[in-house]
Amino acid sequence: MQNIFRIKSEELNFLCKKSILSVNDTGIYFFHHDIIRKFFIERFSSYLLESLKFVREKGIENTIVKYRTPYLLYKIAIKKDKNTIVEIGAKVASSIFPERLASIFYNTLLDAFVELLENNNYEGIYIKYIHNICSFIRQYDGSNKAWLRSKEIFDIIQTYYPDAISTDISFYRPFIHFCCDIAVQTHLNESARIFIKDVLEICKNTYTDIIENRDELYVLQAIMYNRWYISYNAESYKNEIALKRSLLMEKSRQYGNQIINVEKHNLIEYLNDSDEGYNYYGYYKDKEKLFLIWNKCMKDMPHRVPEKTLNYYRKSVQYGLIEQNYTFVTQNISNAFKYLEEGEYSHEPIIFKTFFMMAEVMANIQHTPEKSYYYNTKIIGDVLKMQQLLNNHILGDILVLKGVNAYYGKNLDDVYFSFKEAYKNFSEGKTTRYWIKKNLLEENIQYTFTVLGIYKTGYDLSFLPVECRQPLALFENEQFKASGIQRTSDLHLNLPLI
Repeated sequence: MQNIFRIKSEELNFLCKKSILSVNDTGIYFFHHDIIRKFFIERFSSYLLESLKFVREKGIENTIVKYRTPYLLYKIAIKKDKNTIVEIGAKVASSIFPERLASIFYNTLLDAFVELLENNNYEGIYIKYIHNICSFIRQYDGSNKAWLRSKEIFDIIQTYYPDAISTDISFYRPFIHFCCDIAVQTHLNESARIFIKDVLEICKNTYTDIIENRDELYVLQAIMYNRWYISYNAESYKNEIALKRSLLMEKSRQYGNQIINVEKHNLIEYLNDSDEGYNYYGYYKDKEKLFLIWNKCMKDMPHRVPEKTLNYYRKSVQYGLIEQNYTFVTQNISNAFKYLEEGEYSHEPIIFKTFFMMAEVMANIQHTPEKSYYYNTKIIGDVLKMQQLLNNHILGDILVLKGVNAYYGKNLDDVYFSFKEAYKNFSEGKTTRYWIKKNLLEENIQYTFTVLGIYKTGYDLSFLPVECRQPLALFENEQFKASGIQRTSDLHLNLPLI
């Protein structure tokens, strides 16, 4: 290799250190498989299935039968076997595929369903299968890809099967909700609002005399107005936006009140009470106002609204973090992870895993901050990787958590750079209620920078407003109490609002 590439031994060692090359016992160097794989995926993704076409052309299908996933891909993409497509679609939620083939598999399977739909092969249950496939695409390819693919399916269904909104709404409503949530969570707010208006227009022109379907139609409309309401979360401090949100919430509740089915009616009540409560999820002084609203959500849960079981566990954890009840928090996190694996209404695994992993770190910081520092650091690193896929605009919150954890580990660089990047994120309005988060972060910065001596050690403070560039006076520092609704046990630092 040195002769071929005219490369020095030190350079070879450097490439090995960076995991680009490996060397075996005989001194032979070779590229890591992932480097080659990444190159071909980035440059030649349209050729991913060429080897399977070769199998068909050469008539050597029997050579891949023993390889389960490639053989399924062959039957789905090359043979276009409808029975296999539908059978795998039906089982996809409980099936496991190799990590390296997962993205290719789920996208290929979705392409196969698209082809079925475009060739007048449609059954309502296919929407449920497609919903599950899109959930996995989000898990492996990220939110932006999942939004594009799920919106593609929505457009195809509306073009070829417009009656699905009335005849198959029990499958279609959860899928539309999923599509809308991705757009809202990734702050594609204009796209989300256009989508919502399209759905509401479709509902307005739809009639069904089946009571169950009519209820689902009301549920869908109530959810769309609710999602429209939360699409303005990042602007809710403006008076005109507050008025608009109030009208949207009123519309959502009006549709909710028309629902006959008790469980579905409760679903809309839960959604709206939960989201209205978030208006007070910021400062500790608003705790009683928050609990007054959220207590309605917690009543007889999860039995009252089984569909919101994971949300119930999430809210229970939030209660526990506010009240600093470590046992209550960890028990509900444990319950949530079990439900994610086997619960009837388990959904959005990467969204909920992100929350519960962050919550575990927060609980550790509240109760054993120094002892759990290294463990917390590992978990935060995993959450940051998940955020790259999710892109649901909580990067600033994760960085706040990283900075708080670093404070208890006395890691000055991590405190400074984590808080600096979080401050930049909040200042650019890249998250919900960023103005509250920014204020709470300023408190964290002033306290930690004072205690750790960061103000005096040459760090660049130009990103901060003038009033935050000076350390707290000794008296202020000793008496300082953070004002956020979720705080560390010493009450000196605000934990992120998640």
